[in-house]
Amino acid sequence: MTAPSEAAPSRPTPQVHGRTIDAQTRCVHYGDPSDIIALKFKCCGNFYPCYECHDEAVTHAIERWGDADLNEHAVLCGACSRQLTVAEYLGAARCPACDAEFNPGCKLHRDIYFDLPATLADDLTSPDRAECGTASAPHIP
Repeated sequence: MTAPSEAAPSRPTPQVHGRTIDAQTRCVHYGDPSDIIALKFKCCGNFYPCYECHDEAVTHAIERWGDADLNEHAVLCGACSRQLTVAEYLGAARCPACDAEFNPGCKLHRDIYFDLPATLADDLTSPDRAECGTASAPHIP
């Protein structure tokens, strides 16, 4: 957990678009306890709980975050509203601010959101960087 002196600068909580079902960004597609993130889509700059919510709301194709975007604050923790960079999110099993668990099954859909070389993505998600969490369902936004 981040110590108060190390807390990230405060950012306004962005609006989350899509068919959310609660204040922690769960949606009609992914509503399990660990489904608590929303992603900022590079193509439109809007946060959605998942790619399905994005695709229902807009007609443009998803543009993926690449290796030049690792410092972009593109992930919102629905539990505490902390905005994580792409690198922070890909390297974490839990929110670094509030310790809420992220759904580990999200890795299965990583290629929908991120266009990263396999070696870089593996480095960011290696056990050396973060312990893998567990969740009851493999749903991923």
